[in-house]
Amino acid sequence: PECDDPFVQLACQIAQEELIAGEFEKLFGDDPRRPRLYKNVSDGRGHSQAAHRNFCVTADCWERITSREICGRLLCLRRGAISRETKILATWHVVEQILTGAGKYGDEYALWHDRLMPEEAEALRNVFQISGRADFTEELLGEQTTHSRPLINSRYEPLADETNGRYHCICGDANRAEWPHLFKMGLTAIILGMIEDDALNLDFYISDPVTAVREVSRDPTCRKPVEVEAFSGGKPFGLSPIALMKIILFEMGKYLASRPVPEWCPRIHDKAVWAVEALGKEPKLLEPVLDWKIKERLAGIGRGKQNAFLRHFEYHALTGPKYLYRTLCENEEIETVIERDAIERYKTIPPETTRAYFRGEFIKRFYKDIDFFTTDWYEIVLLWSGARGSLPKKIMMLDPLALTKKECGSIFEGDKPLTLESFKNMFTNHVYEQR
Repeated sequence: PECDDPFVQLACQIAQEELIAGEFEKLFGDDPRRPRLYKNVSDGRGHSQAAHRNFCVTADCWERITSREICGRLLCLRRGAISRETKILATWHVVEQILTGAGKYGDEYALWHDRLMPEEAEALRNVFQISGRADFTEELLGEQTTHSRPLINSRYEPLADETNGRYHCICGDANRAEWPHLFKMGLTAIILGMIEDDALNLDFYISDPVTAVREVSRDPTCRKPVEVEAFSGGKPFGLSPIALMKIILFEMGKYLASRPVPEWCPRIHDKAVWAVEALGKEPKLLEPVLDWKIKERLAGIGRGKQNAFLRHFEYHALTGPKYLYRTLCENEEIETVIERDAIERYKTIPPETTRAYFRGEFIKRFYKDIDFFTTDWYEIVLLWSGARGSLPKKIMMLDPLALTKKECGSIFEGDKPLTLESFKNMFTNHVYEQR
């Protein structure tokens, strides 16, 4: 669901994972032929699923970060050149993996693109990387998600009214540990806010981010220089991922101190500053915090690389007897921040500060009365018993921050019995378009 707080969003995601895993166990039980359920972005054999992120930004910000121009609601025209904001955002996505990478064994990019001898291919399957998704980045900009995958996705689908844009971010990993997920969502949200406010004052950008994202992934020391260029021109120079991240976090700190911000912003920022300092001076401190550092530690336990590769998949398992991540949490070997009560709450109750509240409460109360409905982020289409001869009705929800509990909680939680007719002022006729 839509959330305006990364901590709430993470609680919702964990709740979702546990609901899915619970239904999976009910369905398959002890069946010896049961499939396996993982939360991961790569199978080690050239296939990727991705962990998509969605951020609501202004329409103007969307145009700037994607180097596009909105022409009407569906048509997007390419700008004449890659914008400054696109270059800055690409630089962020290259270096964010040192905090958000889930770790991976295997060099799938080389396995795809090179003709290798069997022994060479086997060696590449044992290469350790910071990110599971980096191998699948092939372009800087593009609308694709399943091939020629871009670092910055430019698909125009706002899922809201025309004043909004949706940044559909397809780079990044499927995190198990909690702090990397909070960094992935929270820090990127702050970066986008800085771009919206013209407050991200970086003087340079990574010259070739598509190549750099793979190079950084293959450098667990995070110290090898990445080539950057100044916006003012001049000779390219090198900066390490740690140095780049420190500069970005310094600018972020100034931005957060200059205006009122939600409580989660400094909490996530301060933890990120600590993590980057630890990465440079005492990396062992991050072994309970970052997914890829947890996996590095696990690689040293047991018998050789093959065992480490298997532990990588056990770490991402959502069900089964070898549920490594849950075991590590129970043994207090991974730092967690989300309270158990919050996870249980969001299994049955939607977030209260976005349109997810109305959508969730509406469906929860009326799904038994509706013969047919489909729902998306911005609309609910329904047909209820006794209305077969009429057109389906549609409820539009075009403002992500409207229809909250504050606005309509009294409707759902009041003493007056609710019926579908209670919402007739929100209904519009829905006519299916012929494709």
